[in-house]
Amino acid sequence: MIGKLADLKNLGAGERTLLDRLPNLGNPKANWLQNSSVLRQEWRLGQPIRDASVDATGKLINNTGFLRAERNLLENQGWIYDPATTL
Repeated sequence: MIGKLADLKNLGAGERTLLDRLPNLGNPKANWLQNSSVLRQEWRLGQPIRDASVDATGKLINNTGFLRAERNLLENQGWIYDPATTL
């Protein structure tokens, strides 16, 4: 699951975040390199990735910072977001 930190607290059954694999490395550039690497490892597994930062209709919200970069990375790799499932 990806999303803003506050939104990642509401995990469904079988869901997980990548936070345990993303320790703070002390600067944004190093953190992004680590984050993007872990995200790439996950998408190679072929499992759905849910976006937790959405409104009641499934529309993506809070498109800033690392979440924006994560969404862009996924889109650039051909992933398509489905607001009906938030996957």
